[in-house]
This record gives sequence, C-alpha cells and structure tokens, in this order.
Amino acid sequence: MTDGACIAAGVVAFLLFAIYDINSVKQKCKWIKSAFFIGALLLATATGILMVRNWERGGIGGVGQWVALVLAAVFFILLIYTLFFAIPFSETYIKKDGDPQVCAEGMYALCRHPGVLWFVGLYICLAAAVPEPSVILAGVIFCVCNLLYVIVQDVWTFPNCFADYRSYKKKVPFLIPTGKSMSECIRTLKRERKHV
Repeated sequence: MTDGACIAAGVVAFLLFAIYDINSVKQKCKWIKSAFFIGALLLATATGILMVRNWERGGIGGVGQWVALVLAAVFFILLIYTLFFAIPFSETYIKKDGDPQVCAEGMYALCRHPGVLWFVGLYICLAAAVPEPSVILAGVIFCVCNLLYVIVQDVWTFPNCFADYRSYKKKVPFLIPTGKSMSECIRTLKRERKHV
C-alpha cells in the first residue's frame, strides 16, 4: 500500500463514520452499524502502514523518537477511553421520556468532543516521531477530516439523537476546554472513581 493509498484509506474511514452517523439518525439499518468499526479499523491500519513504511526514512532516532511514541500511546489510550469507556454503561441506555440523554460528566464535561483533542495529540506525536512529509500530510488531512466530522455531529447528528443536546451545547464548550469545564471534568471523574 503506497503512502497515498494510506491517506485515501484514512479519508474513506471518515466517510464510513459519516455513513454510520446518518444511519443512526435516519435509517437504523443493522448492517450499516458496522461502518464505524470498519472505519476505525481502516484508519488504524492505514496509520500503522504509513508509520512502518516511513520509519526507516524519517525516524528521528534516539530518545526523542521514543518520547514522541510514548506520548502518542498516551493520546491513543485517552482516545480509546473517551470513545468507548468514558460513558458509563448504565448511562448509555438511560432514556428520559423515551429519548437517549447526553452524558455530560467526566471527559464529556471537558468539552463536547474531547476525542478530537486526543486525536490531534496522537497525530502530532506520530509526526514528531516520524517527520516524513507523507506522515505529516496524513496527520493534517485526518485531523481536518475529524474536525469536519465533529462539526457535522455537533450541528446535525447529536441534536437529532439526543433530546437534551441543545442544552448540553449551552453548558459545555465545543472543543477548547475552559477553566470551568476542566473543573467539572475533574470533579465528575473523582465522583465516578468513588462509585467504582
């Protein structure tokens, strides 16, 4: 797979995420629910191949490269936690008046799309570890795709999925955490830890 094909595969991954979201709101076809998982797998595979292909050419070597990779791993763990584990299982299925409700605690008190922060951090660290033009370009393109994706989620998908999303938007910042949102994030994470 060439570098260009890896970048194209990453863009296709975001199209699959969008298809998943549209299906979640409009069609609700069971077989389309796998689009998110397939997209995530495609993006991870494309990124992995891109890193391996460019490692020898562009690796900065030494401690700096390993520090960047360790930080990338931290951002990756935060991303996975935020997307798949930050919303308590019991709250995922709680409905009020028949409608699913937004989780406004923990990571989701920090900002409405905290995964974007960790995603950008991940790709910055990967580009720092392997500063090859194609790795940097892929990181920029994937981050722009992710930003466009969450804008659509914020404007269309989530308001159509969650009855209380509009009030959540008034309380929690879009992407850039504030002092208040950071305090609320920490407070609710501490409270969650006590209940575990």
